Amino acid sequence: MSKRALLAAAGALCVLSIGGLAYAAIPGGASGVINACYGANNGQLRVIDTGAGQTCRSNEVALSWDQNGQRGATGPTGPRGATGPQGPPGARGATGQQGATGARGATGQAGAPGQKGATGSAGPKGATGAAGANGVSGYQLVNSGVTTLPGGGATASGSAICPSGKKVVGGGWDTDASKDVFVVSSTPNASGSAWLGTIQNNSTGSVQVVLTAACVTATP
Repeated sequence: MSKRALLAAAGALCVLSIGGLAYAAIPGGASGVINACYGANNGQLRVIDTGAGQTCRSNEVALSWDQNGQRGATGPTGPRGATGPQGPPGARGATGQQGATGARGATGQAGAPGQKGATGSAGPKGATGAAGANGVSGYQLVNSGVTTLPGGGATASGSAICPSGKKVVGGGWDTDASKDVFVVSSTPNASGSAWLGTIQNNSTGSVQVVLTAACVTATP
């Protein structure tokens, strides 16, 4: 396209874009795209309606341009406006549903001990308890009397008899010798009323011996 044709088209565009009434009368102007034909011989420019089937002649050059220019770059964000006044309180909303039960909290610390209460009245006397087990009393030591026992293997036998009504619970021999004197036997009798025993002196000299018994009164 020649420089002359471009100048003519630009002039036509300026004329067509003046006022909303002129824009509404341009064929195809509602879509924002204007179609025209430029006469190469006479330099005339005419607008056509391509939607109605109009086309340029063989000696014309087809032209088209957009009524709206290309979109410019986004401008910078403007400064924040001042905070507006607080609006009036809104109406109270409906009561919400009850929430789920929360988890159980931790156990609290133990409280301080309370004051001691008053002493209660005495309770009724209890029933007499059952009889206790058989007991013993009247502990007493008895002996057979001191006996002189010669040396060389001599033996002596004795008995320590409990008083009437008492039972023997233990017994044994006692001597002043430090060695070579041996107890042959030491035992209660069959009835439990006395302690019997035999002792032997294997030393070279005489010794003193005595048989002692422990007696008690036993409750049957």
